[in-house]
Amino acid sequence: MPRQSTSLIPGTRRTPNPTSWIEHEKSRAQKVALVRWSYGVVEALDAVKLLESRHVCVDTIVCIDCFWLNWHRGDDLQPSNADRIVLIYRDQARLPEGFCNPFVHRIETYRHLTVAGHRHTVDVLFQETIRLGGCAQSDAPCVSNEQFATAHH
Repeated sequence: MPRQSTSLIPGTRRTPNPTSWIEHEKSRAQKVALVRWSYGVVEALDAVKLLESRHVCVDTIVCIDCFWLNWHRGDDLQPSNADRIVLIYRDQARLPEGFCNPFVHRIETYRHLTVAGHRHTVDVLFQETIRLGGCAQSDAPCVSNEQFATAHH
């Protein structure tokens, strides 16, 4: 039985190639959660999109307060190879459209720069890490693009 663990990709620009990192972790049967803040969410979605054709799945993507995400990426945001989407946004910020059934957490602040370190954000990240680490590892393949489109549109 493979060892269960949780892997979080660093949310800094020091990560040279997130797609390589994700592929490496998934090849070791690790669970992967991408946690990105602001424009880093766009980069995370780009990385996950590149992995769709290789059938590499990401267990969770946590999007923290990326305003104008639809302007950067359009309305089709849901990657077919992401099992769970978590949105953490300021109360007054407009939520992005184009995710299928995301888990939404609102932060009581008006300031974009404080969202990432807000205590509720930290609590959500801990909850997601515990959830990811505690779930049974699945041998089931990702839902294909065609199955995803049929099920969610």
